[in-house]
Amino acid sequence: MKVFIALSLFIQTTFAVDITTDWNEDFTKTVSISCELDETCETFFEESIVLEEEICEECFSTSMNMSFIFNGLGESITASNAEIATDEFFNYLSTANFISIKYDTPYDLIQSSSMIARKIKYKNLCEYASVDPILFFDRSEDNMMGSPRYIYCGDTVHALELFSIDLDLDFQDSFEGSQVF
Repeated sequence: MKVFIALSLFIQTTFAVDITTDWNEDFTKTVSISCELDETCETFFEESIVLEEEICEECFSTSMNMSFIFNGLGESITASNAEIATDEFFNYLSTANFISIKYDTPYDLIQSSSMIARKIKYKNLCEYASVDPILFFDRSEDNMMGSPRYIYCGDTVHALELFSIDLDLDFQDSFEGSQVF
């Protein structure tokens, strides 16, 4: 009986939304959102919606910005441990002012690794990824890649962090009261 109760609580807290990205034959990009009985999602998108994502001006390049993004995944750009509130994430998606990236994006002209290696690199950004993660970046006013914002891991959404550093507080405390020359 206890096992059944624990299982039913887990099912109720699962993120019941499916988000996918697709590139069409005419090289247009879409983001599909299926709410699957998620009330918060349905307040923004009803049951499902397909958003057409505008092509990013600089994304098909080897610019310094794009090199930093694709080379920095997992090192300079990481996922936070804290989950994002679903209403915050859906509000962000409803603006359609973002650029989404998956491991198989044609935007990545930087990495020469195999698709399998890229897929693993993206999955490693999520603690538990039930689907292929999708990264969301802000779209700048001049239609370029902006700041990293969110990562959709299937069952959860997390903030993307830029240059997140974990300080060892014991190490930092050992310098208190020391003189610096």
